[in-house]
Amino acid sequence: MKNLLKKGIYVSMAATSAISGLAATNSFAEDVASVKEYSVPVKLKRVDSEEKESMGNKALKPIATVVEKEGKAEITIQLQGMKFMNMNGHVMRVQYFDTDQNSKLNDSEIIKSVKEEDLTGKLRDFPSQVKIRRNANKEKRILLKLSVDAMDSISSQGGDPYLEENIGKGAQNAYLELDYSKAKLINDSSQDNNSKIKSSRISGNDRYETSVSISKENYSKADTVVLANGIVYADALAAAPLASLNSAPMLLSEAKTISNATLNEISRLEAKNVIIVGGENSISSSVVKTLEKKGLSVERISGNSRYSTALNIAKKIREKNPESKNAIVVSGENFADALSVSSLANESNSPIILTSSKYMPKDVKDTMNSWGINKLTVVGGKNSVSDASVSGIKSNKLERIQGKNRYETSALVVGKLNNTGKIMLASGEKSADALSAGAVTFKSQRPLLLVSKNTISKEAKDLIKKNQISDLLIVGGFGSISADILKGL
Repeated sequence: MKNLLKKGIYVSMAATSAISGLAATNSFAEDVASVKEYSVPVKLKRVDSEEKESMGNKALKPIATVVEKEGKAEITIQLQGMKFMNMNGHVMRVQYFDTDQNSKLNDSEIIKSVKEEDLTGKLRDFPSQVKIRRNANKEKRILLKLSVDAMDSISSQGGDPYLEENIGKGAQNAYLELDYSKAKLINDSSQDNNSKIKSSRISGNDRYETSVSISKENYSKADTVVLANGIVYADALAAAPLASLNSAPMLLSEAKTISNATLNEISRLEAKNVIIVGGENSISSSVVKTLEKKGLSVERISGNSRYSTALNIAKKIREKNPESKNAIVVSGENFADALSVSSLANESNSPIILTSSKYMPKDVKDTMNSWGINKLTVVGGKNSVSDASVSGIKSNKLERIQGKNRYETSALVVGKLNNTGKIMLASGEKSADALSAGAVTFKSQRPLLLVSKNTISKEAKDLIKKNQISDLLIVGGFGSISADILKGL
């Protein structure tokens, strides 16, 4: 065990679903008592020094969700991997005292678990979200007791930290500090006791961990994973229906390196195949070698431009689903409209074709004319996709979906889809989170609706009201979509 600890294998504890920053889902349809939900900054502080952070603070994501009702509070915190003393650890257990360390010690409730590699390299369930119940509101400090596998192993002299007899041997106390001076009110049922909209949030520390969180929320296993560049969006935009057809999550990577969080997720899924979209400038050969060393079969779909790459992805989609006679055209230069269209593409099993604003490459147009298209849908205004760029494409029906801006266009696209009563909200300004979300719109039965950071457009609000949407999933952290987004719904 000591040798295993020295290896320092990084294991990400990105949450399966980060709701309100912490992946807790809450419904606000209370008839009797007022329920208020806050997002509250949190830290872990040392017991012997109020000014110094506990070394376990790195295992805690910085925002908690607090739900208050009838003078009581439920505090949901999210856990992640932490590194200390040249080792990496997983939080095994979170307990909390009623008052001080001489008072009753309570077990927190595990809300979500994530399957990750343990210190021996085996897959094991670890808590990623836990709930603490308190008989008071607005407590600024709560005494916790944390058990971490690496510390338990050291304290048991290299013993197996996963045996019940060793769990907690290295446990340490720390104060959970809640900064209510910076708290944000997310929902208040006292303002609208008739509200039946349920809200939740899924996010990660960055775009790569957000894609992992989306995968974990939607897939317990997957034979295939689609891998796309998280910085250059064009390839990922066209690949959403390919991922959907293959029942595959879309994970994001940097060009030259792939994160441990992403590799761990591929391992958790027990995937055998990886489809890379884009050339070596998007996903390098070094990433391919890393995947192949793990025994994965790697296929690359690429072209000499974003347009030919999208075309080659479209060919794969048609091979997988030859009955589809539809196609969708969006701008390969302005990505906002393309972000919205994944829901429409997934529902209709339609490939997404990219074009420049003024013309479509001849090889793309010639290939499309060989398909016998029944319905061609253009998404975006004529400044994004001109009439000339789609002129000459043979189809029985041509439809253009456009609004005065990206948000109205997004609402118009969602309005074309089957109403499930559920939608996903993603940023129309920071596009990365919407990439992986677009791949799971059909599986999750949640179309993707674009919003700005602080407000939902009138068109989106009208859509939510008209379709009696009762379940909103926010994709991305508070830096992308703020807690204020739910005001007015």
